[in-house]
Amino acid sequence: MKYPLMALALGALLLAGCASQYVVTLTNGQRIIAAEKPHLVDFNFVFTDLNGRTNSIPSTSVRAIAPASKRGASK
Repeated sequence: MKYPLMALALGALLLAGCASQYVVTLTNGQRIIAAEKPHLVDFNFVFTDLNGRTNSIPSTSVRAIAPASKRGASK
């Protein structure tokens, strides 16, 4: 079950292009806006949030990563 989720998350990263902000959707439905493209380090997605803090989330907790739309993306 975790391999399809990981493949989906990695696929979303590859298709994301060069957007400046990304929406990280967790398996519990929570959404986090990342100021940079998240990258995979030792089975964790690492990124900087809009407050400048570095975050690390286990890849098994990430449902999807997608570029944020221009409207409604900033919180």
